[in-house]
Amino acid sequence: MTTASVFDTFRGLPLHVLVIHATVVLVPLVLLALLAVAAVPRWRARFTPHVAGAALLLVPLVGLTVLSGRQFRDRLGVADNPAVQRHATLGDHLFWWTVAVAVASGVLALLVRRSARRGPGLAVNALATVVVVLTVVAMVQVARTGEAGSTAVWQQIVQSTSR
Repeated sequence: MTTASVFDTFRGLPLHVLVIHATVVLVPLVLLALLAVAAVPRWRARFTPHVAGAALLLVPLVGLTVLSGRQFRDRLGVADNPAVQRHATLGDHLFWWTVAVAVASGVLALLVRRSARRGPGLAVNALATVVVVLTVVAMVQVARTGEAGSTAVWQQIVQSTSR
């Protein structure tokens, strides 16, 4: 008998199926906002602290999504399914890309604040470039993870009902 987990269900529904909706909406929105403030210097001082804070909140959200996904996979007994394994691996990678984005955007917010009186220096512009690159990679990872999850869930269902 397996022990119950807080990551298993919420009010009788699989937690992963519920939190994935927040993840697929909020992660891209925050990443787009971060991309904008990192790429547009005149927006940095005003918006970077807020967007960096939002990026920091993505870490527990993606972490919850990954942990609930593992629990869901185990509940369904599909851990050996290659499509599920690919989705899980990409989800794990997305978590670490989210951590990298949160750390880099937090450091950017601190540097922007310190350089507010002097204007953006080389360090701010260089780190903003790093944030842009990390953000683009994370956005690609969100798409890859979501596509792999959709394939794992729906491909066989659609193929079995094809006319």
